[in-house]
Amino acid sequence: MKIFIPFSIIFLSTQLAVTQESIVSTAEEPVELTTKTKIHNAPIKETPIVPELRIQEEKEPQLAGFYKGKFFLRDAENKFRFSPKIRLQIDATSAFPEKNAARKTTVFLRRARPELSFGLFQEKIQAFLGAELASKAPNITDAWIRLFIHPWFSLQFGQFSVPFTLEAMTSNKYIDFIERAAINTNLTPGDKEQGLMLFGGAKDGLFIYHVGAFNGSGQNKKNENGVFDVTGRVASKPLVRSENLFSNLQIGGSFSLTPRDDSQDTRIGRRVSKDWLQSATKKRFFASEGLIVEGLQTRFAGELSLPIDRVVLRSEAITMHSKTHRVNDMQVRTSEGGTLNALGVNLTLGYWIVGKRHIKQYGGVPKRKVIPKFLPLAGKEKEDFNVQILLRGEWLNADYSPGEKTAVALADPTNDGNYQWWIGTAGINFWWTKHLRLSFNYTFNHLSRDKTNQESIILHELGTRTGFHF
Repeated sequence: MKIFIPFSIIFLSTQLAVTQESIVSTAEEPVELTTKTKIHNAPIKETPIVPELRIQEEKEPQLAGFYKGKFFLRDAENKFRFSPKIRLQIDATSAFPEKNAARKTTVFLRRARPELSFGLFQEKIQAFLGAELASKAPNITDAWIRLFIHPWFSLQFGQFSVPFTLEAMTSNKYIDFIERAAINTNLTPGDKEQGLMLFGGAKDGLFIYHVGAFNGSGQNKKNENGVFDVTGRVASKPLVRSENLFSNLQIGGSFSLTPRDDSQDTRIGRRVSKDWLQSATKKRFFASEGLIVEGLQTRFAGELSLPIDRVVLRSEAITMHSKTHRVNDMQVRTSEGGTLNALGVNLTLGYWIVGKRHIKQYGGVPKRKVIPKFLPLAGKEKEDFNVQILLRGEWLNADYSPGEKTAVALADPTNDGNYQWWIGTAGINFWWTKHLRLSFNYTFNHLSRDKTNQESIILHELGTRTGFHF
């Protein structure tokens, strides 16, 4: 009995050690749990336990909301998309000395535009309608239909911005300063025209193009003589497929051919340009009334854009050549055989103190962008608040010769001569997301002219704009 007790203790200790070792040796191995169905205490079947599956209900497509800052309503298959928009800009301007100013200090509603955008069949067809309510008489600004046929060949027709230079094609919501550069407002063929345009190019911007035929009559005006303006633009990012500081470099060129035949052209009041030698605050240095283009008016332009991180460098140059004559109030010619030639160059340098250039959308080839069926979660990768400072220098040279006098009245003593216009502008933009913009601009103008006894004109202009874009 005394021998049995120690033996029992040794045996139990050994069995406990073996059990612990078995547990340790299998702790890192997957353990398959089973269920046993017993009949009369005898296992007859073992079935592995399958973890409970998490069955997620399929998400419903978001039929309304915001995508990249733009509101939309749509059906589940993206066969129809509707986006109401509004553009509201309130300006305050001042100019001095008062003797050279076109108007006194004022606050006014610059733009008030309700806009409607539509997309059909996953954005293969797009339509846009915009109206301006801030003008004396409400009018249509944009009314067009766009067909995405192929990345290299798509079509747009209706009334829209003429494809001439990068800045002219950039929406006034995103232009660098309150107003476009003086060379753009004075030397481009126009703003909105009715016409037909082809466009396309590589998705990465290696090469893009626009070319179209337009009425050339101005916004909301018919073509009454069957002669069309031909305008186009090409641009390229030659280094876009390489990884370096200059991969976003873009260069481009534009042209516009404007035929005018006075014997058939009933648009006798059509000016040489929409705003000929006119400053940001509407100070006019050249009287364009009664000045008629005859023959073929030509315009050519070159452009360069180089964004590098927070820095943006841009430059454009435009040249214009015209033959002219002048008529009086009775449409009687007072001169003929005149010439009007002009050349303008600008250079803009911008720097984002806070944020980066993603807030702006500069003009380019329209792209077919389909809203995803399931919207990604909103992230906070980019700042809501952005600040940009800007400097721009411009030079515009215009040379006008009225030609031979054909009436008793003097041919054109008020305009004859060569004009040298130097412009410097400084600005700052505050952005709160893409929807609210506050801008301040200062512009210095110095205009001199030969063949006159008048002194050079110096004009300082101040402007501020509060813009709401939704």
